[in-house]
Amino acid sequence: MPRKGIWRLLSALLVAWMLEQTCAFSAENVGPTSPAPIQDVVLHKQLGHKKEVLVGTILDGQGRPLGEREIKLFRGDVLLTATRSTKDGYFAFSDVSPGAYRVVAENSETQCRVWSTTNAPPGAQPGLVAVEGDQLVRGQIFPRGQGRLARALRNPWVIGGIVAVAVAVPVAIALADDDDKAPASP
Repeated sequence: MPRKGIWRLLSALLVAWMLEQTCAFSAENVGPTSPAPIQDVVLHKQLGHKKEVLVGTILDGQGRPLGEREIKLFRGDVLLTATRSTKDGYFAFSDVSPGAYRVVAENSETQCRVWSTTNAPPGAQPGLVAVEGDQLVRGQIFPRGQGRLARALRNPWVIGGIVAVAVAVPVAIALADDDDKAPASP
């Protein structure tokens, strides 16, 4: 195999390996241990109770409501109460005071700051939205803690260098191609 073919093969194998690694790790499911954005939610008044009600909806990754799911309300690591969602995915926790909570379903965890109607910031939502199932992994090639190679490949300068080499080597080989000239001896 000529020298030019070996370099092309090695370049193609390097690119294929990089794509395979990226696809394998970017499709990873982010479970309940991954940090998620904290939602600001306004409590609703409930007649006959001193405290207010936290309402919400549980959805799948496509935005469809999930019915009959067990939903648990935690403050820190302490389980306060549990309920089940309706067939339309709605749930409610009564007698909730303002504060920070975790709402945990079968395959999801949502963190929220709960506000009373009088103290809620303008961006607070009227209800909590919990999404169950696969979640988006934003721009990650390797999950944390996968060793020295993974740490190096998370560095944008290293990725840029690999791409530059993957482009420059085939170009240099094509420019230095001496196979088209006639042999020096007759």
